[in-house]
Amino acid sequence: MKTIIRTAMLSMALVVALNLPSFAGGESATPYSFNYATLYKSIVMNKKAIEASIAVHSKSAAKSSTLKVCSCEILRMKSTNDEFQNVAVMSEKVNNGDISNDLKIAASVIAQEKKQMKDRFFDVVKTNKKISAATDCKSLITVLQASYDDLKVYDIIDADVRSQVKAQK
Repeated sequence: MKTIIRTAMLSMALVVALNLPSFAGGESATPYSFNYATLYKSIVMNKKAIEASIAVHSKSAAKSSTLKVCSCEILRMKSTNDEFQNVAVMSEKVNNGDISNDLKIAASVIAQEKKQMKDRFFDVVKTNKKISAATDCKSLITVLQASYDDLKVYDIIDADVRSQVKAQK
């Protein structure tokens, strides 16, 4: 009963507070020296900077996509509370020239991650599909999203870092 009264009182106070008019003391909230010409110039300048940034990024993306390999597993995970379908766990590694070895390392990182997920969070972790490609994982995600409408990306794991950490132990 007390919570109903508290909720009703809080609701009334909120309604009253929202209905009170707020004034700026006769002043306006716009900047004093607003100049549309300056705004227009900054938009044009930013547009040129954005176009240049896109051009640089597209060149670097074209280079980086051939320099990396990506291994992906699409999983079905189930715990006592939830069940998730089409969850992509991805592992990306720099291509050192031996694509099959690089993909094997990336796949082993995914296997380690699946083991951790099963040990800590889920009762069932089942692989529905395995995909390996000589491209970066972001490009692979766009391809996979065309095939899977409800694709959820769990993580893109850096296999280079994980394999170095494992080697140091």
